Amino acid sequence: DGAHDAAVIDLMMSDVNGLTLIRELRSSPFGKKLLILVLSAKKLSDEERKYLLAEEIRFIPKPFEPHRLAELLKRSLGD
Repeated sequence: DGAHDAAVIDLMMSDVNGLTLIRELRSSPFGKKLLILVLSAKKLSDEERKYLLAEEIRFIPKPFEPHRLAELLKRSLGD
């Protein structure tokens, strides 16, 4: 049902823009329930920040501590 699924997405990927990918995911029934975390070294624009907040997407700036990501996923997914 998507309740325990997550996607970790970088905003700057070689083949697709991360925000485009997120919009595509959110447009599908599966993607509406998907926990999405964004990891990126990109400085967010005000528009990007507002979009992520509206979609309840956590932004984690790079560099990041892998254990922090693991803790966030565990806490967010309730496992």
